[in-house]
Amino acid sequence: MIKAIIIDDEIMAIKSLKLRIERLFDDINIVATAQSIIKGKAAIDKFKPDLVFLDIEMPKGNAFSLLEKFQSIDFKIIFVTAHNEYALQAIKISALDYILKPIDEDELLEAINKFRKNHKNELYPQKIKVLTEAYQKYNSQSIRISLPTMGGIEYALVNEIIYCEADNNYSTIHFEGQRSIVISKTLKFLEDILEEFYFMRVHQSFLINLFKVVRYEKSMRGRIIMNDGTTINISKNKKEEFLKRISKLNP
Repeated sequence: MIKAIIIDDEIMAIKSLKLRIERLFDDINIVATAQSIIKGKAAIDKFKPDLVFLDIEMPKGNAFSLLEKFQSIDFKIIFVTAHNEYALQAIKISALDYILKPIDEDELLEAINKFRKNHKNELYPQKIKVLTEAYQKYNSQSIRISLPTMGGIEYALVNEIIYCEADNNYSTIHFEGQRSIVISKTLKFLEDILEEFYFMRVHQSFLINLFKVVRYEKSMRGRIIMNDGTTINISKNKKEEFLKRISKLNP
């Protein structure tokens, strides 16, 4: 019998998932549920589960703050989440399993089947480490940076920037919502600041947010389509690096 725990701050989400598991799987026993990180940690310590269904975002912490409380993780995890761009990217990078809310039974069946096949995976602790590191990097896009404009300083969230465009000794920064500002700094200045947040200089005149890429089109040189519809040509010597980096964000 597989011992499982559900950790989610929403009681209705717990009840819905528990009902589906009990109906679909005869060999999974939900031994406990919890609605917070603290109670989830206590339940795991007490019941020593084989499997934990873990909500990513909760009011007083998230899945990653829970995992940090364990010196070693000897249980497997299926993450349960509403859409969270950075958390999902991190989970995909680490090759761990997740299901989206509202729960789709086919996705649940697939996740459980993967658990059955891989529950003895000796690389699991390494995958958890990759997950935590990846989430920290991706979530860093929520950081606010200061930008020197003509009239003063503007404070902007990294994840609202789509791309930056060179204009001699100035740069134009294009944001979500079709907003743009001009700053009195070169594109190299922005590249130095933003590179660690998954921005890439794909052309002499363009620095793009890799998370805002929606399509790559093959052509003589290659073209990148951003989420605001802007088409950006990629330099020939940047094409291989771009494809490598974008594939890591979309495994």
